[in-house]
Amino acid sequence: MVYKYGIDFGTTNSSIAIRFVGDDHAEHTLVIDVKDTLPRETLPSVVFVNENGKIVGGEKAVNEFLQHGGNKTGQLLIKRIKLDLETKGSNLSYYVGNKKYSGIDLIAGILRALRLKAEKAVQELDIEMSGVVMGVPVQYGDIQKNILKKALVKAGFYDSIEQAESRTEFVSEPVAVAVHYGLNLQHDKTVLVFDFGGGTLDLAIVNLKNQVGTDRLHPHETIAKERITLGGEELTRLFFMNSFCDNKKYGLKRIVREFRLNAQTPKDAWEELHRSEEGIRFITAVEKCKCDLSRAQKYTFSYIGRNVKLDERSFYRDDFTDSIEDKLEEIERLIDTCLENGGIDDCYDIDHVILAGGSSMIPAVQDLLVDKFGASRVSSKSIEKDNVIKAMKRNRALESEVLTSIVRGLAAIGCRDESLIDDVVDSDYGAWDDETNEFFPIIEKGTPIKDTALDKITFHGIYQEVVSTGNNISSVEIKIYQKNINGVHKLGTINIPHPGGKKYRIFMQVDKKKGMLEVTIYDIIKRRWIDEIPLNERQYTLD
Repeated sequence: MVYKYGIDFGTTNSSIAIRFVGDDHAEHTLVIDVKDTLPRETLPSVVFVNENGKIVGGEKAVNEFLQHGGNKTGQLLIKRIKLDLETKGSNLSYYVGNKKYSGIDLIAGILRALRLKAEKAVQELDIEMSGVVMGVPVQYGDIQKNILKKALVKAGFYDSIEQAESRTEFVSEPVAVAVHYGLNLQHDKTVLVFDFGGGTLDLAIVNLKNQVGTDRLHPHETIAKERITLGGEELTRLFFMNSFCDNKKYGLKRIVREFRLNAQTPKDAWEELHRSEEGIRFITAVEKCKCDLSRAQKYTFSYIGRNVKLDERSFYRDDFTDSIEDKLEEIERLIDTCLENGGIDDCYDIDHVILAGGSSMIPAVQDLLVDKFGASRVSSKSIEKDNVIKAMKRNRALESEVLTSIVRGLAAIGCRDESLIDDVVDSDYGAWDDETNEFFPIIEKGTPIKDTALDKITFHGIYQEVVSTGNNISSVEIKIYQKNINGVHKLGTINIPHPGGKKYRIFMQVDKKKGMLEVTIYDIIKRRWIDEIPLNERQYTLD
């Protein structure tokens, strides 16, 4: 059996898991307890740089900031590094005072905290780990994946980037949820994974195959995937802006006065609150109010800080629901788009809606899903009782399924030699047309990865024919691009030296394990594959 860490590097929380064979000869999934407070199996995706330049990740980062870092210059608490990675890519960095810190080093701070906890369990189990399976949001680019591989090296999971390149797999987070759900499936099912976390909402429609009683795995098939940048943190922000800043509650003027802000708008006030220890404590209290309204209809809020006093106000579940009404409509539109792209005409063709991520438990969100799909189809997969894991955790209760279903699926994928999932391509890949000055796709988003495989004998694969218009040229340049939700990005340039013809087929294929793009070129005039271009020059790598 292969042993790989499953890592869920989330916007708000991160976790790590191992799937192993116990003394009972059965497979078990251990989600590591990464901190001492509840929930024990999730670590805050937070990094703190202290005044000495030391990088601390996870729960220790939060504690050190609150004890020593509040309102001090030369120190920085970073809470949304995963979202920053998506938007900034290879330019991800932060200035603390006059010193620049790379995103790779800071992400490594979180991953290192996970590794140190997980290695203790690995030693107790006496198993040898061979790599990492990391979850990534739908449409995550290869720039981000490359940074994560470098961060894994910095965090000590690998000795070199070459090891990280060969031993790391990336799996879409909702697909990992589907794999976990389908491990012990008795019948084939079509499911919609609704993965709503702290920063993103990822959807995936997956055909799950019954694996029971078969000699080999039948890979699950991904039908469609969609996502938006929306999560629990954004909903908390809207709750603050639309309810707390309403004059019927506290009002913007009072909040500005109490916290000594310079803000003119609720949005500015929210941003300013994030810059101080007192503000972060208050935001945490607002978050607690939001979460408690998922369990009760009413919450009595008050806040007393060092120089701040907000007396009691009653907040109702409807106050929160009304605050996020526009986002609920956006969520429903995304579901409709995913269903349409998956060729699903009737919501009842979905056998089950699997919930993942803490924000999926919000009552208004669940009401939306129940109204659309029916109450019997919407739920998380309950964790089966596992006495082996229970004994390892000294009888402590397992955490909520919605918080750990991603990492459980990642660990399951990592222990298989066979593929557990037939995935689809998350982005458009293509080339640049210099004449029209625009990108043209060769592989389109939603294409099954298996369909991109190239067979040079049969010419089966995905390609585009292009014509070189230059005369007496010494080489032909093919500019390779990727298009995703962040726009069109250049991946690199392939040069055809001493071109023999002027008409080519550009084949593109996506590697299942790595998500890497490989380009192969066929000279139509001379009827030959242009094999003299080395593979490393036909695969784009990004820094």
